Amino acid sequence: MKELNSVNQIQKLIEQNPDKPVRDLLSQFRIQKDICWKIPDSFDLIFTRKGAEQCSSSLIADYNASKFMKFHTVADLCCGIGMDLMSIASNKDRVFAVDSDRNTLMAAEYNCQRRNLSNVEFLNEKAENFNREVEAVFIDPDRRKNGKRQIKAENYSPSFSSILAMSKRFPHLAAKLSPLFDYDDLKIDPGYTLEFVSERGTLKELLLCLGKTHTESVTRKAVLLPSGSTIDDREKVHREFSTIKKYIYEPDPAIIRAGLVAELAEKIDYKLIDARSAILTSDKITTENFGRIYQVVQIMPYNLRRLTAFIQENDIGELVLKTRGFSETVEEMRKKLKLKGKKSAIIFIIKLQNKHKMLLLRSLNTHTV
Repeated sequence: MKELNSVNQIQKLIEQNPDKPVRDLLSQFRIQKDICWKIPDSFDLIFTRKGAEQCSSSLIADYNASKFMKFHTVADLCCGIGMDLMSIASNKDRVFAVDSDRNTLMAAEYNCQRRNLSNVEFLNEKAENFNREVEAVFIDPDRRKNGKRQIKAENYSPSFSSILAMSKRFPHLAAKLSPLFDYDDLKIDPGYTLEFVSERGTLKELLLCLGKTHTESVTRKAVLLPSGSTIDDREKVHREFSTIKKYIYEPDPAIIRAGLVAELAEKIDYKLIDARSAILTSDKITTENFGRIYQVVQIMPYNLRRLTAFIQENDIGELVLKTRGFSETVEEMRKKLKLKGKKSAIIFIIKLQNKHKMLLLRSLNTHTV
């Protein structure tokens, strides 16, 4: 579709084609354009607005599908517009696509046709009612209710307890949960893996993997895409601490959320600066691709007046500001700072031994996680 750059152009197109669904086509085009950054062939597919907001990227969908490589028949419950479904179905004998929303299911069916997938059967029903014979199940429950994102797993549709009940019928199951899911209180039998998956440094999903979709002897695992790097809790590690050295390392959010910072420290031979901040340090540089590395330029005691003066004296207009153990959010801090200069800076505000320190840093990152 030709790019339309003004309201007048759009209005003229609508007036010239009163018998055609121009508004719907333009809406679809805008969605396709907005989503092409995470789905390269988005202009060949069709989306609902909700489906576009919630669907996996092509990279995440391919990773999710990798959990089912050993199976021949799979069901995708709550399939949405079909991104995970299409990746799963690409090498299967038969796949069932289940969704309770008919329009969403029609979009998934169209998308599968566009990718020449003829091995998918579409069922317009609730996930809880699925009763066909399959070897494994993938489920991505709806985590929005009345347009609001749900954090509590029992507010998912289907609920977390319903998903666990399904796992009795379908033991080889992987369920997509919110990354904020409170896994400390997870009460299920051994034989599961929680996989925290990030994409280009942003935590995207938490997969609960059961049966043959889980990793043997691993309860928590961080997966970093597109590199495919992983850290897990297979081996017990001893936490070692150090004062701040020449370099600090900020682990990928998937590693932090999975509680695997100490495991990363051992792998890259760094030490923790304290028990809470999830920051590592060393006098030697590392090229390991598990987060971001910085050189420490200066360490200063923190107070707002000192920070404001530093920004003004050094003509700072672009500031990367991060905090650990700090009462105010970055957004709240930014409102208090006058960033009008021409230079850039990276500052971490970290609480160490009950005192806040400002770390002026220089980024040494030349790669994408």
